[in-house]
Amino acid sequence: MKVKNEYQKFFKQRCFTHHITLPPSPLNERSVVSVLRKIEFKLNKTFLKSAFTKYKETDRFRFFIFPEDKKIDLQHFHVLLFSPRKRDKEFNTERCISCKFREEPYFLTCPHCTSRVLYELIAEELPRLKDVRITISEETDEYTNIYATKKQNFQYEYADSYLVC
Repeated sequence: MKVKNEYQKFFKQRCFTHHITLPPSPLNERSVVSVLRKIEFKLNKTFLKSAFTKYKETDRFRFFIFPEDKKIDLQHFHVLLFSPRKRDKEFNTERCISCKFREEPYFLTCPHCTSRVLYELIAEELPRLKDVRITISEETDEYTNIYATKKQNFQYEYADSYLVC
């Protein structure tokens, strides 16, 4: 159980800012990874400088994808978004009430701006997918990110069964 506890501790960190639920659809694991890579790229392009591909993994947005349910018609996906602490570009000062009145430094990543862009990108890349839920992790209880570890096979030390973009 030590490995399971370590995973749960890791996924509860503040850097996992958003929890996304993709409802059952014709998407399979391979197609979800493909689409989320596009969204991840556009998200990074929106908030970071063009050299973001050379940034460390901890300095750019990344998705951790958890398929759930083996029955094809019920399979859905839980996705955690790893967000960098800072963004490079100014963004949405007129549209984001949170950014307009924030007291912390302006270039810290804003979860509300990120949510808005995520909804736009998901609608653009997956137009037929309805009922996508995006939750800002800090606005929910501390257990939002824990159950995403259900598919893990904890019998072996390095048996990662989650998909990482």
